[in-house]
Amino acid sequence: VLAVDWFTTHVLADGRLAITLVDVSGHGPLAGLTALKLKYALAAALDAGGTPRSALEAAAGTLSGEIERFATACVVTISGAGEVVWANAGHPAPMIIDRRTVTAHLAPTGPLLSGLGGAWTMNKTKLASESTILFVSDGFTESQDSEGAELKDAWSDDYIATLMAESDSVRGGIERLAAAARERADQWRVDDLTIVGVRRS
Repeated sequence: VLAVDWFTTHVLADGRLAITLVDVSGHGPLAGLTALKLKYALAAALDAGGTPRSALEAAAGTLSGEIERFATACVVTISGAGEVVWANAGHPAPMIIDRRTVTAHLAPTGPLLSGLGGAWTMNKTKLASESTILFVSDGFTESQDSEGAELKDAWSDDYIATLMAESDSVRGGIERLAAAARERADQWRVDDLTIVGVRRS
């Protein structure tokens, strides 16, 4: 299966945890192949000691000449001390949830990944103990109800945080979140869907 949404988590040589979530435009084999190119480029850059910003730059280089293809991407690293560093290429902003409150958004720091290139900056924040970073793809935020209203316009941050907090585990919170979104949606699975949660213990 060639998925155009994908995520990875892996520990880098210096002990940081790297989380990457990418959503490639379109569907089918060609979009899937683009997703694979981006996946390997991002992983190679991070494994070589690169930053989230340099990883996005490396990924953008693989799209040179692909005028019709673009992707959103967010690359985050977390140190053992809880320092969060991120670069976001137009992806729905991951949110940091401390119990039932959203305390920060990892907002975009540059344009989408595309053959046009671009420049990205990096931002930093702190992840407190027992706090969670929640990542989603637009298959979640843009799912619609029977009246065409998108989830991102209907659900508050506090509601999302409350759904996550109703389970003791990150997995359980994500399952609650997905179930509530599925129940609300008029048509489910019209787009690829990815939800990732990382909690600092």
